[in-house]
Amino acid sequence: MLPRQVQVKILKENQKYLSKLKKIIEIKWMKLKKIFLKNMLIQK
Repeated sequence: MLPRQVQVKILKENQKYLSKLKKIIEIKWMKLKKIFLKNMLIQK
């Protein structure tokens, strides 16, 4: 088992990384949705 401080540090690092990842995914998702909606409109 790791000491408490080390666990907390790792947790914080993971959360930072996850929130960055989440932002990136959200941005990519928004772009994809726009492209998808455009294509839907063109096909009609």
